[in-house]
Amino acid sequence: MYKKSRYHLKNKAYLYLVLILTQTCSLSVSAQLRQIHLDANANNSIQKISFYSPSQGFVAFSNWIGFTTDSGHTFTQRPITLSNVNYNGYPVNLTFGFGISGIKAFDQNILIVYGDYGLVPSILYSTDGGNTFKVIYWSQYNPLQLSTGIRDMIFPQNDNIGFAIDADRILKTTDKGLTWSVAGVYPQTFFDFLEAIDDLHVYTFSTGAHTNSMLGTSNGGASWQTVYLPSGPLNYACFVSANNGYANFADNTGGGNTFYTSNGGISWSKKNNSQATPFGCLKMKFINDSTGYALWGFEVFKTSDSGKVWEPLPRDNSFSYLGYYFNDLQYYSSVSPQLWAGGGHGFLELSTNGGGIPLPKACFRIDTTNLSTTGIVNLVNYSRPGYSCQWFRNDTLISTTYTTSYTHNPYQLKDTITLIVSNGLHSDTAIASTSFYPPVAITSFQPASGGAGSSITIKGAHFTGATSVSFGGTAAASFTVVSDSVITAIVGSGSSGNVVVGTTTGAGQSPGFIFLPPPVISSFSPQSAIAGTTITILGSHFTGAYAVYFGDMPSSF
Repeated sequence: MYKKSRYHLKNKAYLYLVLILTQTCSLSVSAQLRQIHLDANANNSIQKISFYSPSQGFVAFSNWIGFTTDSGHTFTQRPITLSNVNYNGYPVNLTFGFGISGIKAFDQNILIVYGDYGLVPSILYSTDGGNTFKVIYWSQYNPLQLSTGIRDMIFPQNDNIGFAIDADRILKTTDKGLTWSVAGVYPQTFFDFLEAIDDLHVYTFSTGAHTNSMLGTSNGGASWQTVYLPSGPLNYACFVSANNGYANFADNTGGGNTFYTSNGGISWSKKNNSQATPFGCLKMKFINDSTGYALWGFEVFKTSDSGKVWEPLPRDNSFSYLGYYFNDLQYYSSVSPQLWAGGGHGFLELSTNGGGIPLPKACFRIDTTNLSTTGIVNLVNYSRPGYSCQWFRNDTLISTTYTTSYTHNPYQLKDTITLIVSNGLHSDTAIASTSFYPPVAITSFQPASGGAGSSITIKGAHFTGATSVSFGGTAAASFTVVSDSVITAIVGSGSSGNVVVGTTTGAGQSPGFIFLPPPVISSFSPQSAIAGTTITILGSHFTGAYAVYFGDMPSSF
């Protein structure tokens, strides 16, 4: 039996960079998401939410349909039983009853419930508010392939036109769900979700690592085209216009990334920084080109910068239960926008002001680019601008600016950086530790002077992987790393000054090398003589001379 699994994303610890995010704010009475329902039956999860007014709507639980007139605080149960369903002549397998996947409510009377009968995709219709139902669709694409039924349904403009999906097919209705026809067949695609802009622009996609595919139509389902996606398992996608859309993907580090398209999926650009602001979600909904909501676990996150940073919304509880999580969210735009999130254990939260002000989230990246040449470490802040900031290096306050930098002590092999951001009411702390390679050190070199071609033995520490040796700023003609503490180098056409050993992670130096240039003879007199005659030679760089030759014959001096 086919069953999709959702990815549980975790941030991965990087080599030499470990990022730990710690939420420091506490619960308070000002929390904007409030728990309004928790079912007594832990297995009675909320599958889908469908409100048609701020106070009235239906919620699809695993075990029954719930009708509410008080925004979800209380529910009237509308179960689907053997006695209240008209099977409409279909040979329905009643052994396991109807498996509820979701619901679409137009008003208090007309609603559509979708799911499966014995794993066969099925759609039920009710005109009396869920007291009785009629099977209006029951069809299996391939009897040998067991699927989980109708996975999702959407009526983009809340009118007669709607779309539904099972694992292999796209369905369409033009009469408010009374009848359905097949708008596309794509075997083994394993569709999970539908998203739409209007009745013409509709998208359907699969999630997780199974197929990672998306199809879109711009003509109301007459034809469907492949939407090419970035690499990585797709978590969710949504669109705010025919061209502009967002998609969230798991990455190979265990984190997640949010991508944006402005051309209908022809190309995508990443919005967040993978190291500083990784984010994975189970479902998301953008209400405009900058503001979006997303679900992860039993938390609702909000972005106001097009997915660059996601921050948790405040809540009046800390509910969690085993491995359950939110399954659905609905944003209802009214005078004061309402937001519902529901999932495992029948847990339902509600905000009556669009989620309120998010809790601040501290996020930053340690940038050691050019550290070996500048000695500067840059701290790049990705938190939302406007928060007060405090930067600590190894528990010492170093800055209160948004972004800062510091001079690294080359003998400090590890720095722990802490960033605390605050909006005046709540704060959040991010801690990152970065390790540095041990510094290259030169303790001695012999001889202390030499000319071109001279061999110099350099002693010190951490020479392994050396990439350069220089004398007075001029590169050695060649060098050999004998061990981590010894290098032999041949002097090139150098100059006096520091002896420097460079590696990919830094450099060490020691002053005092004297370069001995070759001697230069400008004149000598007399120009001819017999044995025993004194010859005066004029020129430069004669210091240290140990031999004089006339032709091939050595002389004394």
